[in-house]
Amino acid sequence: MLKRARVHAARRGLDAIRYLQANVTDMPVSSESFDVCVTYNGLHCFPDPAASVAEMARALRLEGYCAAPPW
Repeated sequence: MLKRARVHAARRGLDAIRYLQANVTDMPVSSESFDVCVTYNGLHCFPDPAASVAEMARALRLEGYCAAPPW
């Protein structure tokens, strides 16, 4: 998925994106360090979805955007 994301971003000329592969319940980042957190078609696969969303929220900046639809 990271490879696909890089390809799609490159097609759109988006070069200021940093990608990270990590454990979603223990991300190696400072609090409030992300502008956007996204998980599509994966939240239901996480062992602890609530902890995953809490960790994404911790990593988001105050005005950040989290997209984790329940489907």
